[in-house]
Amino acid sequence: MCGRFTISKTEEELEKRFGASFYSRVLEARYNIAPTRFSPVITAEDPRQFQFFRWGLIPFWAKDASIGARMINARSESVVEKPAFRQAFERRRCLVIADGWYEWQKIGNHKQPFRILKRNGDAFAMAGLWERWKVPVPNEQHPQDDLHSFTIITKAALPGITHIHDRMPAVLLPETERLWLDPELPPSDLMGLLHSCPDEALRAYKVSAAVNNAAMSAHPCSTPCPTEPFPRNRDLSLPDHPNLTRASIPAGAARLIQGFHPSLISVAELLHSGDQVARAAAPCA
Repeated sequence: MCGRFTISKTEEELEKRFGASFYSRVLEARYNIAPTRFSPVITAEDPRQFQFFRWGLIPFWAKDASIGARMINARSESVVEKPAFRQAFERRRCLVIADGWYEWQKIGNHKQPFRILKRNGDAFAMAGLWERWKVPVPNEQHPQDDLHSFTIITKAALPGITHIHDRMPAVLLPETERLWLDPELPPSDLMGLLHSCPDEALRAYKVSAAVNNAAMSAHPCSTPCPTEPFPRNRDLSLPDHPNLTRASIPAGAARLIQGFHPSLISVAELLHSGDQVARAAAPCA
């Protein structure tokens, strides 16, 4: 699957890479894009402009927008059959812009997050589908009459990253991106585009567990973990402050520690949650 991704490139870099423009919104680097957030895509309707759609496809027939939170991915194996995706696959395909995504490797009771990206560090397009949903009654949350949303197509992971996760987004090659948008391309050819990215084009590295927090979009989320793991059994007692214990440190302080640097997240979790976290949730071990 694909549950978080990154866009750290500048507007100028993306405009040059994709031959499209940002007309009305300023793009800020985002290191932890989560479902229901708005993110830039390119569609066949206006291939020279980046548009900001909401992640989590809302079918045109949906009664409310909440269904979108469950529609962040569409499996390539069944996308032509599922009612929620069938028409979009035929008529409304898009390029979802990214320069990396996150997956979680299960290690015992712990899940270690990894960032996966192109080996050369370039931005890329993930194969996506989009929909236009008619807002029944515009309100503060959805002020416009139409709400545009997208989903990311996923496929079986390439051999080089299956040890992390068995699924991955369908990454398109630069030369196949415009073909993906072509409304005249038959479905049989479209499916072939989803499997065009070679295994050797990707690389992965461990990142901090800060990425688990959807509100954390700062740079440390994508910073590689230190080469040496944080010692799980390290004595964190503070002899100069005998009254300061793990239990006395509030959750807010632990979160503040996490925000400074990913290598400190183990400290924050240990201080807040105690020995159980030390055994099961050291993020870079």
